[in-house]
Amino acid sequence: MKEMLRQATFNYPELHLLTHYAQQIVRFGSLPQYSMEITEALHKPRKDAYRRSNKVDSTAQILDSYARESACKMLELNLCACGKV
Repeated sequence: MKEMLRQATFNYPELHLLTHYAQQIVRFGSLPQYSMEITEALHKPRKDAYRRSNKVDSTAQILDSYARESACKMLELNLCACGKV
């Protein structure tokens, strides 16, 4: 066992590449295709629903809020399609 531990290394290419990430970001900037803006924007309604909840059984309240907002948006789309809005 001691022999295996003595010979063990973490010299994997994937781990070595991580050491260069900070330098590359400073040199070239962040990559736009890896921006988190879109995913953060998709979480915003859920975050807002959590803030409106009483934080007790918040999951049910968040789902109710999301269902209510979706139903209102669907109603608005249907009314627009009928030409009533």
